Amino acid sequence: MAGTSTSKRAKRSKSVRVGRVRAYLRGRVWELCYRVHGRRRQPRVGPDRDLARQTAAEINAQLESGMPSTLGLP
Repeated sequence: MAGTSTSKRAKRSKSVRVGRVRAYLRGRVWELCYRVHGRRRQPRVGPDRDLARQTAAEINAQLESGMPSTLGLP
């Protein structure tokens, strides 16, 4: 059939949300997006989706507890 394609690979989402932190794929690099004291932060994580999800979870936990972040939150 024209216009339809069946792919054996499942489509992976290009973004992941963990609490207040969103990870999204920009090109081949995952970036995080969150706000601290009204300012947007967008650190780059790298090409690994699982690492981006793990880092987003760690930052979200730090934001919720009010602890200073390892990525240099003020």
